[in-house]
Amino acid sequence: VPYDTIVSNLDDIADLLKKVDADIVALQEADGPSVWSGYFNHVSYLAKMAGYPWDIYSAHVNGKRINYGTALLSKVPFKYVLSHDFPKSPPTLRKGFTLGEIEWQPDESFPAISVDVLSVHLDFSRKSVREQQISDILRVLDSRNNPVIVLADFNSNWKTTNSVIKILAKCSNAQVFEPDSINHGTYKEGKHRLDWALLSEDLEFKNYHVLPDIVSDHRAILVEVSYIGSNKQEVDKNNAKKDQCKEFFEAED
Repeated sequence: VPYDTIVSNLDDIADLLKKVDADIVALQEADGPSVWSGYFNHVSYLAKMAGYPWDIYSAHVNGKRINYGTALLSKVPFKYVLSHDFPKSPPTLRKGFTLGEIEWQPDESFPAISVDVLSVHLDFSRKSVREQQISDILRVLDSRNNPVIVLADFNSNWKTTNSVIKILAKCSNAQVFEPDSINHGTYKEGKHRLDWALLSEDLEFKNYHVLPDIVSDHRAILVEVSYIGSNKQEVDKNNAKKDQCKEFFEAED
């Protein structure tokens, strides 16, 4: 692809980000310096062009001629960041996730809270590999104690048997927006819903839209989130769910 075409495509994405004006942006299949995409960091370029002062890029595949992974762009600073590579899964290339902890003050009457935001990309070819990758996510989330927003290309849908989205939602006690709806497709002209947002139960969806703009082979999701707090009943429920999902927490023990 000609360099000018690559830059033009990125400029279209940057224009969309400026129009949407989201506080946090999650990117998957984000390129670092790669032979197929102009040998420059696309994440840094988008952050600069769209006006995001903070960005994290995780190169889950990092070779001499190919470099890509997941990323987060943010209008607020990150308190903590984590780049996690899933185990190698030949013949498909390695995937992973980027975690950024931000400080959010949803109500001026109360102290700010810390929130973990994850940009996740799972394997496209095998359910067994995706299940292993979900186990990795669950172990990381279990080691932390913040409200969680997961923004992911799961390469899977809700209705398949043992859907990894259902597993992650169940085992992390997270919620999904209208999981059975056919109106939120993101791939192949909206025919397939491969991209999802999950919220921990101390958060709620205020708005959820699949954007019509064509700037990638996947359509972007715009999610508006509010904080509703937590209580002891939810903590007890989380512990019960963890017991039910022990096989996923112990997949590599």
